Amino acid sequence: MEKDFLISCQKEYSTRKYFITGISLQSKDVGMHISYDTVHSAFIYTLSGEALVQFNDESFTADENTVVHGASNQKIDFSVVSDVPFVHLNIYYDPENPWHGCSDIMNTAYEISEFNKENTSELLSKLKKCANSVSFDDQIRSRMIAGQLILSSFCYSMPDKEIM
Repeated sequence: MEKDFLISCQKEYSTRKYFITGISLQSKDVGMHISYDTVHSAFIYTLSGEALVQFNDESFTADENTVVHGASNQKIDFSVVSDVPFVHLNIYYDPENPWHGCSDIMNTAYEISEFNKENTSELLSKLKKCANSVSFDDQIRSRMIAGQLILSSFCYSMPDKEIM
């Protein structure tokens, strides 16, 4: 089933417009619990540690082998369950609305565990280096890398595109 879902994601994220609104490197301490309402859709890429992440009534385990996605206007709960801090990189975005496609994956919560970890790891490393930079060039570069990272999460490759 996950393969069909990845193909649906590939189609939606490669054809539907979306605007990356932010990239944030975050750390949550061991035992920490935090809740808030989401404003944007987001991908959560775990760099270290593990947390239980809940969007409304859907729960996911965020770790280095899983990418978690949440939609805007949902309540999110993080509970760090590992013995080390939960360090994650979030990519926030707003999908095109209204959308008249055959699916609306961008406005749902889901997780992906079948992704190209080698390619994703390389992109995460590059994104982490420029994510918190104030340089205009790094901000542009980080959004381009973020777009590639999102697509690579669905095993989608862009052989004709070069990462800046």
